[in-house]
Amino acid sequence: MKYKRIGGALHNFAHSLLSEMNFVELPDSSGGERLRFLYAELNSRWSTTEQPHQLAVRFTPGAFDLVPATDLDDWAGRLLQFYADGLRKQLATEEVDADRLSNIAVVLESEPWRRCWVEADDDRGTHYRVPVKQGGI
Repeated sequence: MKYKRIGGALHNFAHSLLSEMNFVELPDSSGGERLRFLYAELNSRWSTTEQPHQLAVRFTPGAFDLVPATDLDDWAGRLLQFYADGLRKQLATEEVDADRLSNIAVVLESEPWRRCWVEADDDRGTHYRVPVKQGGI
């Protein structure tokens, strides 16, 4: 386990997920475009008194959930499941052990997505929060 590589590995994971050139072979649009569309759709459903300022996609190896909880279309669900299934392998390519991390989340903050970051905690109690800059985010 290379603790000094955690920040970079988390950034690369989130950047890949949000990329306009997402390598997941799914129809219609890239991962980044589709997640931005989902976020905009959710934003339009929330009243001004209930509107959360963030949408978080929390990951564990093999699973994900959204905070706040929401229904996903089939495409978005398959995309996020693909990344959840590949989390352990993608982090391992940078010598980071996914089992030593908790609370892994990609967070998108308010329209027009002024900020995006990925965060996690390691088994030593260190909290990581790494900004992710991508076209349109």
